[in-house]
Amino acid sequence: MNSFMKKRILLFILLIIIAIQSGCSLVSNDSVMKARKSSNDVLAFLESKDTDKLRSLFCDKIHADYLELDEDIETAMMFFQGNILSHDNPLYNESESIRNGEYVKYSVSPSIHEIKTDAGKTYHIIYYYTVVNTDYPESVGISEIMIKDENGETCKIGDYHLVNPE
Repeated sequence: MNSFMKKRILLFILLIIIAIQSGCSLVSNDSVMKARKSSNDVLAFLESKDTDKLRSLFCDKIHADYLELDEDIETAMMFFQGNILSHDNPLYNESESIRNGEYVKYSVSPSIHEIKTDAGKTYHIIYYYTVVNTDYPESVGISEIMIKDENGETCKIGDYHLVNPE
């Protein structure tokens, strides 16, 4: 086999590998960016006390079956004090389920540490965001937000286990 033929075979193999790799990402970049943008939204809506916009981030299942949502949001608005001065970059724990080569579930659990406010408070926030769930589309969105202050006191909005009973 001559050098030209070897190069053609190598190029062909590389093209196949590139095609396979580019086809494996079935969760769109828009979905991933939306999940990551949600961290900024959660912080902004808590800081501005915008209950309607914070409520809109929650999934349909929480809106339909979690009767304490409005009460939890109001409690969180009182719990979270001050304007945000700084915070660590969010950390993202991702979970995925693939069936027959396609994503059937993709979730992100962002964690934001060292949220310092001008009220002298420091918070840590973790929440659960489902980006894709083909079996239960009503679970797409946030299911729970947990806010913890520097004294270990916590405030919860929503219910992760209601949406994810497994």
